[in-house]
Amino acid sequence: MRINIPYIFINFTLFCIFFIGFQLFIPLPFTGLLDEALMGFSMLLIFSYPSFIKQCGGVYKLFIGYFIYNIVNYFISPYSNSFYMMMLQSCISLKVFIVMLALFCSYKNLNDYCKAKLWKRIKFIIYSFTFIFFVALFLNIILGVFWMEMWNLPIMYRNGMLRVFGMFKEGGANGYFIAFVVMTLLFFKLSGKLNLRNVVIISIVAIILSYISSYRKTVLFCFPLILFYNKSLTHKRRSLNILLGAICVLIFAPYILGSSYSEETIRDLSNFTTNDSSYIRGLLFYNGFWLALKCFPFGTGAATFGSVYSQFNTLSVYRLVGMERWILDFEEGGAEIFDNYLGSIVAELGFLGMIIYVLLVIRIYKFIIQSIPSTYKIWFKIIHVYLIITSAMGPFICSADGTAIFSLFFIYFLIKNETVSSLKYVSRQ
Repeated sequence: MRINIPYIFINFTLFCIFFIGFQLFIPLPFTGLLDEALMGFSMLLIFSYPSFIKQCGGVYKLFIGYFIYNIVNYFISPYSNSFYMMMLQSCISLKVFIVMLALFCSYKNLNDYCKAKLWKRIKFIIYSFTFIFFVALFLNIILGVFWMEMWNLPIMYRNGMLRVFGMFKEGGANGYFIAFVVMTLLFFKLSGKLNLRNVVIISIVAIILSYISSYRKTVLFCFPLILFYNKSLTHKRRSLNILLGAICVLIFAPYILGSSYSEETIRDLSNFTTNDSSYIRGLLFYNGFWLALKCFPFGTGAATFGSVYSQFNTLSVYRLVGMERWILDFEEGGAEIFDNYLGSIVAELGFLGMIIYVLLVIRIYKFIIQSIPSTYKIWFKIIHVYLIITSAMGPFICSADGTAIFSLFFIYFLIKNETVSSLKYVSRQ
């Protein structure tokens, strides 16, 4: 009997998504390891499964170049203490892209019968998640602080308004879930076409949900959405839209910039250009680029600054930039230090490593975008650009919630991009 490895892998991914998504309500001890197990399984398939090796082609050269660079960087850097943590963090820094590549290759190797069975499961999970997400969001708003106390969550405020958690243990995952999953479901519900009516509806919903959930990252989704819509128009219409957009910005700018929401955002952004603040994302971003310049053209090494394993590997880099208190004094005002992905990866990889990293990400993107049918290709482009934009702010790409949310979107997108009616026909046979 032949074992269908790609089918098993996608089902294992759905298993991981389910338990990572419900870790707030089902706090099982192994949940924290699921995203790394998924990443490990993905790496194993990409580098050992014959069909995947044949499909991936040019991606391998860049992957190998990326790992060779990290090994060289490890021996050059005076900071890293652990070769094992360096290699593990090198993979974690690409976690979402690694899992996405493995999922895509797996899906391409499935027959219609397997795809039809997956369609039922992914629909159940994505609609269940969305329903429970909004129920939890509503309960959080109604119960207020009691919701946080009930689930042992931190109590935080923005502009005097309690920041909600919904169904996710990490608050920021709410904003990402809205952007990646809720907006995707809405797009397909609105006929899957990127016309003016749908762009306006999706943008309004994104802004409203951003305000309700108190997570600004959802609003950022409007930028790639409008960008790709405008790009799809004729040159004359495009110029007219840019002019109308500029007029709207001039009219509403005083009201938008005068709001406390905008004032806080501008204040946070200003902290990205200095190390004289207590804003952790700003400190990681500023010091990340400073470290990359100091170690030019190499970096401090994977797992040394702003990444998950850096706190176990070494404190040397944090002492160098005066940030060790964020780890050592966690209970006295410190915070988790993996809160800015771009600052971390620039510091660890350095400018030379970032060139290899960017080329690898572009190559994975091109491999996928050139191989999928064109039905909803533009939506994947929007989501991918949003993924890159948000990476300048949060650690979505290398987090457990990020892996689960993006994988949930990606599997749904792949199946929805098929002729769903034919899959339904196969499932009835």
